[in-house]
Amino acid sequence: MRKITIIAVSCLLLCMLLSACFSPYAGDTGTITISVGGSGRVAWNGLETDGFTHIITLTNGPGPDQSKTIEPGAGNRTASFTVAPGMWTITVKGILDGKVVSVASERKNITAGANGAITIKMGSTAFTVSTPTEWQTATSSISSGVSNISYLINIAAGTTVTIPGVSAATFGSVSGIDVTISGGGTLQLDATNGSLLYIGAGQSVTLQNVSLQGRTDNNASLVYVNGTSAKFFMESGTISGNKAVNGGGVYVASGTFNMSSGEIFGNEATNMGGGVVIYGSGSTFNMNGGKIFGNEATNMGGGVYVINGKFTMSGNAVIGGTTMDSANTANNGGGVCVNTSGTFIMESGTISGNTSSNVGGGVYVNAGAFNMNGGEISGNKAPNSGGGGVYVTGNATFTMSGGKTSGNTANTYGGGVYVNGGSFRLITGIIVGNSLYTGVTPNLAANTAPNGAALYLGTGTATYYTDISGWNSFATTMNDTIHVENGNKIGAW
Repeated sequence: MRKITIIAVSCLLLCMLLSACFSPYAGDTGTITISVGGSGRVAWNGLETDGFTHIITLTNGPGPDQSKTIEPGAGNRTASFTVAPGMWTITVKGILDGKVVSVASERKNITAGANGAITIKMGSTAFTVSTPTEWQTATSSISSGVSNISYLINIAAGTTVTIPGVSAATFGSVSGIDVTISGGGTLQLDATNGSLLYIGAGQSVTLQNVSLQGRTDNNASLVYVNGTSAKFFMESGTISGNKAVNGGGVYVASGTFNMSSGEIFGNEATNMGGGVVIYGSGSTFNMNGGKIFGNEATNMGGGVYVINGKFTMSGNAVIGGTTMDSANTANNGGGVCVNTSGTFIMESGTISGNTSSNVGGGVYVNAGAFNMNGGEISGNKAPNSGGGGVYVTGNATFTMSGGKTSGNTANTYGGGVYVNGGSFRLITGIIVGNSLYTGVTPNLAANTAPNGAALYLGTGTATYYTDISGWNSFATTMNDTIHVENGNKIGAW
C-alpha cells in the first residue's frame, strides 16, 4: 500500500445527484446516477477535481457490491448504478498521480422512486499536526474513515504535541489502513496514563523521524500492538522516557514490530522488558537496525523480553552499547531474556555492554530457544553472579551455529557461557577463553570468570559437534578459547 505524501487539511463537498425509477417489478430496483466534478464544482485543496480519478463503490447493501471508475477528463462525469432499494454504503475515493488523496464513505438509504440530492464530505488523507486538537482531529477522521486507505500525519519539526494516553486503539476499529507519522516533531504523553499509540487489528503504523516521549510515572507501554495483522514499523525516531509494568517502550501482544532504525532508550519496567516485550504466540519482532539501550527491568529482560513470541535480530541491530549509559539492566538478562516458548534468532548484530544484578549479563534463556547464527555477544557483565555473556537454565535450548562471544565478565561461573540447566549446543562459533584470542581478525577480547572463563557447565548438557567424532560433551570448566568451524575443531582445547 502506498504511503500518502501530500500535506492537506481542506476538504471538498462532493454533490451526488441521485435519480431513480421503478423497474417493471415495482420496488425491486432503482437506477442511481452519481455525478462528480464538473463545471462550477468546488476545487479540492486548489486542485480541480476533474483531474482526479474517482472510484465509487456501493457496498453492504441488499444486493451485490458494485464499483465504477470515472477517469480524469471524462466527458460524462457520472456513474450509474442499478441497485435494490435499501441501506447502502457509498464510498468515493479521489485519486491523483496514483495516490488516494481524498476519501469519503457514508451509509445512505436508497429508496425506489425519486431520491433527493446527497452531499458527502470528502476528507483529506493527510494531516498537519501542531496542537492536541489537531491530533484529535486526525485520529478521529481516520477512525471514522474507510478501510484500505493510506494516511500521513505530519508532526512538524521543532513541535511538541502533548496528547493523552489511550487504552484502546488510537485509530478505532477501522482495518486495512496504513498510517505514517513523520515530520521531525515530538509526541509527548500528558498527565494521563496510557499508551501514546495503540495499534489495533488490521492496522499498520510507520514511525519516521518522530520522537515518542513517555512519563516515568506512567503505567502502560508507550506503544502497544495488539490484533491480527497489526503492524508497527519503526524506520527512524525515538521511543523513550516511559515506565510500565511490562514493556516500558513497546509491548507486542499480538502482531508484528519491524525496526529498521531509530532508538528505544531510557524506558523502565517494574517487572519484565524495560525496552520491549514480545508476548503472544502470534507476536513477532524483526529488528534489522536501530538500537535498544539504556532500558531497565526490575525482574528480567532489561532490553528485550520474549515470551511465546519470536524475535529475529539481523543487520546492524544493537541491543546495549559501549558506554555506561547505554547498558540495559535487569536482575536476570540485562540485554535479553527468553522465556516460556519464546524464540530468539540472532543472524547478526550485537548484544553488548549490558548488565545483570544476578545472572545473564547479556542473555538469559530460562525456557524456549535462542538460535545464534551470527553476530556478537560481547562486553556484558554479571558482576554478582554467573553467565556474563549467556546464562542457560530450565528447559531452554541455546544453539550456536555462528557468531562470537567475547569480552564478557562474570563474578562466579561462566564468563562467556554458563549452562545451569537446559541444553547448549555448539556447531560453529567462537567462545573466547581467559586470554586475548588472535586466531581471527580483529582479535577478540577475553571472557573472564573465576570458574570457566569460556564456559561453565553446572547442570544440563553442553555439547559441540565435529565431523570426525559427532557430538561431544564439554568438560565442566572450559577456560581456553572454544572454536569450531563447520564441523572442524580449531586449536587445542
